[in-house]
Amino acid sequence: MGPSTVLTSEEEHQLAEWLKELASNVSHGPQKSFQDHLFWLEPIQRKRVTTSREKFPAAISSASYRKYLEEKENRKKAVEKEKQKRKLDRIQKASEKKVKQSRKEKTDGKTYESASRMGHTRVKCSNCEEELISDVEEDELKNVGCDQCERWYHLMCTEFSGAKYEHVQEREFVCLFCS
Repeated sequence: MGPSTVLTSEEEHQLAEWLKELASNVSHGPQKSFQDHLFWLEPIQRKRVTTSREKFPAAISSASYRKYLEEKENRKKAVEKEKQKRKLDRIQKASEKKVKQSRKEKTDGKTYESASRMGHTRVKCSNCEEELISDVEEDELKNVGCDQCERWYHLMCTEFSGAKYEHVQEREFVCLFCS
């Protein structure tokens, strides 16, 4: 069959049959001989989700259309009102937070100033010159004051080093300067 060959009706029919068979063999998956032995993923058929739209009234001049417009306007106002409410709540929370923060800063400053005005200074151990901390768990780091003067010491900086704090509390302590 060349370009100038004219086909008879029977040849056209055979050619059409052959093309149909060829087209039916072409598929989106593997050939039939391989289908039994190969795993081939097939696309998942998903159902279309249909959403129902709100139906408009038939005539613009009807009472149902006016009612529809009124309801639509009310919904719009309700959404706007809700937005305003959330905005006011957000602003109010922010202002409360600022007030709380400023109060905290003021009280922090006042406690530091009042402590310095009242003469509260940080006490240091008279032996090692380290700052004494009053709320310590370890016995060695707890504080002991001289009964005759105003000097304070770590328990480990005195002759009571290694003793329990409860035992030292019951006894009198006199520092090296006063003895």
